[in-house]
Amino acid sequence: MVAFLYGTLNASLRRVYTLTNPPSAPALSAARGWLAALCFVHLPFQRRRKGRTVREKSTGPSDLAPPKPTPRLLWLTALDLAIWNVMAQGLINVGLLFCSSARASFLVQSSVIFTPFLSLAAGHIVPRALWLGVGLAFAGLTIVSGGEIASATDTSTLLNPSNFSIRPGDAIVLAGALSWSMYLLRLSRASSPERNKHGIEFPALSLQAIKTLLVAVMYTCWWVAKTCFNPPSPHDTATMLWWNSGLAWFWLAISAIGPGAVADVLQQRGQKHVSAAEANIILSSEPIFTAICGFVLLGETVARREMVGGAVIVVAALLSSLYA
Repeated sequence: MVAFLYGTLNASLRRVYTLTNPPSAPALSAARGWLAALCFVHLPFQRRRKGRTVREKSTGPSDLAPPKPTPRLLWLTALDLAIWNVMAQGLINVGLLFCSSARASFLVQSSVIFTPFLSLAAGHIVPRALWLGVGLAFAGLTIVSGGEIASATDTSTLLNPSNFSIRPGDAIVLAGALSWSMYLLRLSRASSPERNKHGIEFPALSLQAIKTLLVAVMYTCWWVAKTCFNPPSPHDTATMLWWNSGLAWFWLAISAIGPGAVADVLQQRGQKHVSAAEANIILSSEPIFTAICGFVLLGETVARREMVGGAVIVVAALLSSLYA
């Protein structure tokens, strides 16, 4: 479900960018961040009602529940997740300035390989079936993403060793993929009391609400910094007209609610029962749902290589789950 929701993100944002005078990347990120934060406005009222209900009930089996985090620990954990989340997206966005989107999309999915190695370094057990799933997922992603690169060059050019060198833009995108793997690992620890040293189960709604708020603040700082150090030109000023577009706000709200707030909460709850490495393999099916949403919402066609690669990814996700 999370992979599907993430798959709707690109299609939603593309609809925004196809509008007349679309917003800049920092403005779009900040607006979407605050819309996602608004999805958690109900939490204080819900906590107040829940507190009254708990006081009316007698304590019993609840005494065996994992201890709750202190407010300070909750905010520090949310800040940690927010930093890795923003670093991942920010580094990928910067890397796109120096390399093609097709090459970047392939490099981003290398997080499928980074995550199990980081899990091993953290002392987690990675079963053999999961390693096979990693290999299959990477092969499927190579078919999906590598095909676009192959279509732009001939076979002799692809066999040139210089095409396999790491360029500055590639290194930045790889750093973004590594940051995403770190986010998955940190989220995996926060999701289960057995995986963190505190033995605490962080509440998904509260943790993701604070993380989303901090992400919105960070994106707003990016927007303000860009405006201050790089004043908008007359052309950039025209992009502010999107504020009056109801269609732009509709698609931004869709991207903030589904692949934003809802996906983050579901991902934390899912990773309570699924390791970071397995979650990364399952989430690698995101390009499949992106292609489906692109076809439905944007009329984009799906190439045969994308269908073949997608089928391989689905097999990898199923195989990685069988060991449990």
